[in-house]
Amino acid sequence: VWYTSHLWTHYRYTQDEEFLRKAFPVMWSCAEFWFHRLKSVNGEYLAPNEYSPEHGPGHGNTKGEDGTAHAQQMISYLFQNLKDAIDILGANTLDISEADIAKLNDYLAKTDKGLATETCQRANNGVNYGDLLLREWKYSAHTVGELGHRHMSHLMALYPMDQITPESKFFEPAVNSLRHRGDVATGWSMGWKVNLWARAQDGDHAHVIIKNALIHAGGSGGVYYNLFDAHPPFQIDGNFGVCSGIAEMLLQSAHGYINILPALPTVWNKTGKVAGMKAIGNFTVDFNWADGKCQAVKIVSHAGAELKVRCERGAMDIAKARITVDGKVVAVTVDEYGTATIPCEKNAVVDIDFTTETAIEAVATESAKNGAIYDIQGRRVNEVSNNQVYIQDGVKRVK
Repeated sequence: VWYTSHLWTHYRYTQDEEFLRKAFPVMWSCAEFWFHRLKSVNGEYLAPNEYSPEHGPGHGNTKGEDGTAHAQQMISYLFQNLKDAIDILGANTLDISEADIAKLNDYLAKTDKGLATETCQRANNGVNYGDLLLREWKYSAHTVGELGHRHMSHLMALYPMDQITPESKFFEPAVNSLRHRGDVATGWSMGWKVNLWARAQDGDHAHVIIKNALIHAGGSGGVYYNLFDAHPPFQIDGNFGVCSGIAEMLLQSAHGYINILPALPTVWNKTGKVAGMKAIGNFTVDFNWADGKCQAVKIVSHAGAELKVRCERGAMDIAKARITVDGKVVAVTVDEYGTATIPCEKNAVVDIDFTTETAIEAVATESAKNGAIYDIQGRRVNEVSNNQVYIQDGVKRVK
């Protein structure tokens, strides 16, 4: 399942449907294995005799436990990816039957998602008795595991997968579990924790882990003088993982929108810029910031995918920022979470200027009063041209 997730991730970043078509049989074959392997318990499909690496039930000579979060999160993720892939490619173009699709839908609906909570029974690192944690084992309490163990296997849904969003009811329990486990780690686990804290939108804590990862290794975690990551002896996953974590601190796109500066640490606030970052949907993103606030963003759409952008660290609210597509100011819709949907097509260049107010918001209220027409600079006009953005009756429109 883990290997097939990379196939889906490749498609999400590239939007290459021909690649997805080639990858689909591999993903489907993996699902077929789990159709046979999963067992039905009280109406749920569970992975039998599983393990949450590398501690608790199943470690050493102990018996594993059905339905661990680690297994269930990955398996249900595969089933959802397959359903999405079928919707994209078209069921009639794939070598699957209606019965196959019905089976997939049944397993997707009934497979335990590996997302449940329990109350903390062993206080640690500021997480207190009674605080909610994300369950690691379906039946056993978290106390069967090793306190402070470096693996975070039950947080796959936070990172690298994406089932736990900042708005999810499981977000706070997942962050509590991350904090409860502590910062001690080596090798790839150190890199993973940078990514996890970035997804937790806590840039300062992610920066603590980066500093830990760069300590000179003296028989434990850190780096050698040549910057090779120490497990020990050596684990390249740690080097790559920290780099990935730094990228996640600056830009995230796993949840259906591009999130600019989601986890900027305080020590990076003063000034900075990034060029050429890739986002899901086949977008290339450049941006810069000053005093902890994003100043400008440039996004190139290489595939024409739907573009949604969130930036809670903008120098002004994104609803007020000046947004252009190929040099022309456009009106956008902004949801309750501050996510802007920006209309654009393939090869379009989108610029978001957080230092210049669009003027659309400024005249919306006034235009609602008198029915007059205003351009985006707030000037009253008698008529507008085709494809021009204007405001009338308090509503942004495009002729």
